[in-house]
Amino acid sequence: MKSRPILTGGFDNKNTFVSGSGAPINGLEIGVSFGSKISYMVGYYFLKKPIEGIATLNRGTMHEITYATKVQFSYFSFIAEYTLYKKGRWSVYMPLQLGIGKASKRYFEKNIEAFQKQNNILPIELSVTGNYRIWKFVGVSGGLGCRTALGANIIKDEDFSGLTYSLGVKIWFGDLCQILLPKCQFCDYL
Repeated sequence: MKSRPILTGGFDNKNTFVSGSGAPINGLEIGVSFGSKISYMVGYYFLKKPIEGIATLNRGTMHEITYATKVQFSYFSFIAEYTLYKKGRWSVYMPLQLGIGKASKRYFEKNIEAFQKQNNILPIELSVTGNYRIWKFVGVSGGLGCRTALGANIIKDEDFSGLTYSLGVKIWFGDLCQILLPKCQFCDYL
């Protein structure tokens, strides 16, 4: 942390599972990096779309009723990311995320919301992400990790813990800025 901090950030898209159903997560991160070795960021993450399902309550009784359901969660996260390997075009990172947010499950009867359950959620996520630079400012990225979600005890029939994975394009905006605007002083902080 003796190095000059460099502004870092970006969009984070990954996939996960909630109670066995695949779900894409979108996120936005911003923070600082020190000497290309460690970064500290804050982020906001949310399910791209609710997970739809069906729930039957009071099963086997005369009060049995079936609802359409929609599960959603979002959270703010503190991220500490350590560079495991960086040489040539390759780089490998290990981000640790500690979050706090809300999870909800809404119940619908004939397209009208009957009620909902919601609770705080505390996700903890550890992953490994690798990047390969194709050109100076663009490359491919992939990652694999796991999330343990504490809380959401009111929504007992949903499991918010699970595997995460990602595959996509990575853009290094600092390098892109220096190519497009070589005399821009702001580029030195990206």
